[in-house]
Order: sequence, then structure tokens, then C-alpha cells
Amino acid sequence: AFAQKRVDAIKEGKGFHQLMQAVKDGEDTAEGMKAKLDAQIEEAKGAGLNFNAVSKLFLYDVGVVQPRATSRRGRKSSPINVPKFLNRCLGMPLHRQSMLSDHLVKCLEKQVREAKEAGNYDIGI
Repeated sequence: AFAQKRVDAIKEGKGFHQLMQAVKDGEDTAEGMKAKLDAQIEEAKGAGLNFNAVSKLFLYDVGVVQPRATSRRGRKSSPINVPKFLNRCLGMPLHRQSMLSDHLVKCLEKQVREAKEAGNYDIGI
């Protein structure tokens, strides 16, 4: 249901890029655009969408997250390796790369902080 609402919103000119273009073209103000975005964000939150879900959609779009399916030969698809993951991430638009990178860094910093507090942190080489 939510995915269809997003498709409809984009068709109706309510996508982020379209809202930004309206401001650029003088058809809307930054305050007006922000109010529209805030309303869309609240609707998304109400539908259960959060950053983890959005990140998964970004990764799905570039083929990193794959549905649990079998290949044409009946074998389960193999997990993606690190070089392929990084290559696919490079295929994302820059704003998505930035959002995902920021999120991963925050998660890593949290894990390091918790390990230090627990006395389990190993600085390594």
C-alpha cells in the first residue's frame, strides 16, 4: 500500500526532486516544500517506514539485497561478497551513498563505544 502511494505521489509531482524543482522554478517556497515533505514523512512513519527500511530499499534497487529465492538451476542464490557490495553501492546516486555511509558510520561508532564501555574493545594492529 505504501509503495503504491509513493508511485502515485511521484506521478502527481510530489516526489522530492519534483518538489525541489518547483522551488527552483519559483512555483513554491522552501517553507512550502518543507511542509509538504514533513507531511509525507509523517505519512511514511505512520506506514512503518524508517531509515532501516529505506536503506534496504536503496540496497534492493542496486541488487545488494535480494529476495530469498532460488536460482534458475534450483540452488539458493549465494550471498553477495564485499567487492560486489561496494561496487553496487557505487551504483547508487550520491545522496543515497551519503545517507547510507553516514548510517553505517553511526552504527560502527555505536558498536565501538559499547565495546569500549564493556572493556571488550581491541584496537588491533
